[in-house]
Amino acid sequence: MGALPMNHGRTAKFATACGLFAVLTGCFVLVGWCADIVWLKSVIPGLVAMNPLTATCFMLAGGSLLLLRDPPISRRRRVVAHSAALAVAAIGGLRLSAYIFSHGFDVDRLLFAASLGDNRMAPNTAFCLLLSGLSLLLLDVATRRGFWPAQFLASGVAMIALVSLVGYGYGAESLYHIASFIPMALNTAAAFQILSLGILISRPDRGLVAVLLHDGPGGVMARRLLPAIVGIPIILGWLRILGQRMNYYDTEFGAALMVAITVVLFLIAMGWIAAALNRADEERKYTMQELRRAEQAVRQINERLEQRVKERTEELAVTNADLVQKNRENELFVYSVSHDLRSPLVNLQGFSNELMTVSENIRDLLGSAALPAELQQRAIHLVDDEMLRSIRFIQTAVSRLSNIIDALLRLSRAGRVEYQPEIVNIRAVVGRIVEAMSATIYDRGASVEIGELPNAWGDATALEQVFANLINNAVNYLDPGRPGRIQVGIVESDQSTHDLRPSVTYYVRDNGLGIPEAYHGKVFQALKRLHPEAAKGEGIGLAIVRRIVERHGGTIRFESAAGVGTTFFVNLPNAPVDREVTDKVRWSNQDRRVEHERRSVGDFVGRR
Repeated sequence: MGALPMNHGRTAKFATACGLFAVLTGCFVLVGWCADIVWLKSVIPGLVAMNPLTATCFMLAGGSLLLLRDPPISRRRRVVAHSAALAVAAIGGLRLSAYIFSHGFDVDRLLFAASLGDNRMAPNTAFCLLLSGLSLLLLDVATRRGFWPAQFLASGVAMIALVSLVGYGYGAESLYHIASFIPMALNTAAAFQILSLGILISRPDRGLVAVLLHDGPGGVMARRLLPAIVGIPIILGWLRILGQRMNYYDTEFGAALMVAITVVLFLIAMGWIAAALNRADEERKYTMQELRRAEQAVRQINERLEQRVKERTEELAVTNADLVQKNRENELFVYSVSHDLRSPLVNLQGFSNELMTVSENIRDLLGSAALPAELQQRAIHLVDDEMLRSIRFIQTAVSRLSNIIDALLRLSRAGRVEYQPEIVNIRAVVGRIVEAMSATIYDRGASVEIGELPNAWGDATALEQVFANLINNAVNYLDPGRPGRIQVGIVESDQSTHDLRPSVTYYVRDNGLGIPEAYHGKVFQALKRLHPEAAKGEGIGLAIVRRIVERHGGTIRFESAAGVGTTFFVNLPNAPVDREVTDKVRWSNQDRRVEHERRSVGDFVGRR
């Protein structure tokens, strides 16, 4: 069903007002019987008064409606409401059965029996009480076909009450007076009319009421025609009878006049409703056109976005291919430089050793030669202090350069070795590393704390190299001025974790020398060392670590402050991941890594 024009709050208020009207009507009538006030019992003196038990039933029915008007309804409220409704239906049924079966149980004379006289509960009143009580009992009951019995019963009450009210208005006693029985009271008919409307409106989303209150054309037309359909015939009929009683016209003229006016008024009502519906339809068409324009605009925007996404995807594909090519070129460059430098280094090392041997032989010859003492002393000084010292310097430089070339080759291999991914027990890996370094850790007076370390997915050898480099760095760069403390664990909730794959973030934390903020951008560059005096090395370890981590589809970052310590965070997958996902994670930082490594190697070659 569509949205209702009368919102839930307004329908609940209307049902509340109807229930209160029924309760107050019953209260006023009982007060009238107690105080013997005629107009409270019958509204108009001379008319039949409402039976006090009927007034009590209106109080019960109105209270039941107030309790049931606004779902959801608690079990306690429902029990009380249904008990009141059952009492109303039982009283109406008992009085109706007395009329039908002529038994002597006069339930309607239980209250104010001494002052009732011949006042009884009318048959049509008893029938309406029975229907009203049943409709309240069945208010939330539906058949399998979606039929709501409560609405049918309440509609019956409304029709009987309307006929009685019309009978009072026209002076047609037979409409509210059945045979020789007492007639239905005027205030009784009015209370039934209001009570039945309250029962119907209390569930505005069901059955006939939902059709009437629907916001579609059918609901709009029904709501606008209903007052005309009900009101016009009643008013015109009353005017016709009034005119005839005042001898303004005869029966035939009155009937013809009534028919003519009814037709005209219905035509006017129909034209007014048709115009309103046409306006609503024009507004609907205009709205639909605006929606179509908006849809077209959105479609065009989507097409442009799709085109831009496609172009961007192609650009990214080209960029990724270029990055892969640059990476290969970088690895080839490192390998070529290392290879090209290896040959002259071998020659330098060989000839320096030869020069060392020759210089020693020359010194021996000088010691045995018959030369003047001053000349001999000068020659020996040149060989020992100048030649041998220079040769040792050359050998040291050659050894240093050989170590750097080996480091560059390790960096090149880190990007080319074929990994064998598997579930890796990181705790066992870290345990082996700490055990192997236990002597160094003891010498440094440091302690290592190993927390919870879940498994990771990757190459076992490569991941062991990652944690070995990080823990070795933590040990090497401890502050000698305070006891060293190294912690290895995981981050419970890390915002930097990549969303594309399941992962875990490990950390290696130390309280060592720390890294000044100005040097943070160079930490992962190859051949960069901040504290060369603290430990030996070529400054290639962290560059290798980052390359291994990124090849696993992970990320590495750090937090550090000079004099406080450093923490490295390594995010690694902990389950098998799609190769495409791994590439997406790796490509996000590959361009910067390639540039850093190219700059580092270029600086090194330039210095050498």
